[in-house]
Amino acid sequence: MKPIVRRLGILAGLWCSSLSQALAQDRPGVELETVEESVIVTEVSLNGTVNALRTSRLSTAVAGPG
Repeated sequence: MKPIVRRLGILAGLWCSSLSQALAQDRPGVELETVEESVIVTEVSLNGTVNALRTSRLSTAVAGPG
């Protein structure tokens, strides 16, 4: 094997190993949590009037005697 090819191979191997170590150290650890389930009910008291910004094309009238 030619000396230049061998040197390039060694340099590439060292670069890859140092890169993988640097990437592995920057990652945070994995933490597990248990899943909890609960019912959430929020009541909001409202008062006042509401005016619609648009009108409906459907009629609210009911056919028949009344």
